[in-house]
Amino acid sequence: MTKLKGKKAAITGKFKSAPRKELKARLEKLGIAVSSSVSKKTDFLVAGAKAGSKMTKAYENSVPILSEGYLNMLLNEEKELDELYALSKTFYDVDYSKEAPTEGVYNYVGGPAPGFGEERWPDKKRHLFSLDLSTMPALQAHYPDFRSVSVFAENDVDMYGIDYAYNATAVLFSTQEQIDEIGVGTHPNALKAYAQKEILITPVEWKTFAELQNHDSFGYTRILGMPCSLQSEMDPSGFIMQGGETLGLSGDGLLYLYADNVTAQVT
Repeated sequence: MTKLKGKKAAITGKFKSAPRKELKARLEKLGIAVSSSVSKKTDFLVAGAKAGSKMTKAYENSVPILSEGYLNMLLNEEKELDELYALSKTFYDVDYSKEAPTEGVYNYVGGPAPGFGEERWPDKKRHLFSLDLSTMPALQAHYPDFRSVSVFAENDVDMYGIDYAYNATAVLFSTQEQIDEIGVGTHPNALKAYAQKEILITPVEWKTFAELQNHDSFGYTRILGMPCSLQSEMDPSGFIMQGGETLGLSGDGLLYLYADNVTAQVT
């Protein structure tokens, strides 16, 4: 087991599983010194929702960032700290195949949605794309209770209007049980989906901030890592993916998928 005593951590943000003070106390019980600030000497940062500038500083100092899901794996002794370090510094390069998606794998643009049919479908929306969490351990660890996440949008929404149209998009997670029960489908009232295109993923582990920045150029499609638009005052927690027009919304720029919403940055 990775030695925890003597490690230096910082904790920031809001958490669902327990109050921050309780999580801090549990870390200290393991012999981990918990600080209120982040520096190059920090071994890891635990970041919840609304993590803010501490998360940015952790990226800049190449400090591993553990989400709430990662932290619970550590506290419940499900994974070693070194394993979580590796997951926290993993993102996924994205490419696309012209072939039909692999059966039983839910990484694709267009088509029907896993865990949706006449049940659960967001009214009068088109399925843009889905991601299969089980194929990406670094992403699955953030959302251990779910198998996939699907993104839907209204017909007339593009990147230029996405931040201004009320209820224009929907981000919905599906469990394996929902997929088994409902299947992979659509809704009679759903907008016609684009032709299916498989999303191909390749894991990449970054070690330095400069290395990560090389994968943040405008227009770059990537799952996890740091969002290209990240500024010190913005909250990067809950970031899942960034990508361009190939994800189903027209307009020049980048689409940003977070756990609870979709935003866009246009040129």
